[in-house]
Amino acid sequence: RRLNKAQVRWQTSGSWKDRKSRLDVLKARLRDATSGEPDPVALRSVLRDAVAGLAPPRTKASESGHGDKMDNESIRRLRETAALQKELRRMVCQMLAIWNDHW
Repeated sequence: RRLNKAQVRWQTSGSWKDRKSRLDVLKARLRDATSGEPDPVALRSVLRDAVAGLAPPRTKASESGHGDKMDNESIRRLRETAALQKELRRMVCQMLAIWNDHW
């Protein structure tokens, strides 16, 4: 239920700035949760919110050459979204490593 609510919050974050801001807040929460002795409840909450922001898997585009070329704006949005997803994955891996080391 909490994961579902977190997913809805990510999905309703309209603009790139909103999602980037949400990522920055998650980074700050992760720093707080891991400063000193890690707090398992806070770490679990940050982990849940980070996982909720991950995009679902998608099939790869076919290599047959069909489809329109992307314009510059589409390319920019794709790169920004890819960078955000990469950072979320990095954070999730970091939190799982912390969890594994301490509990």
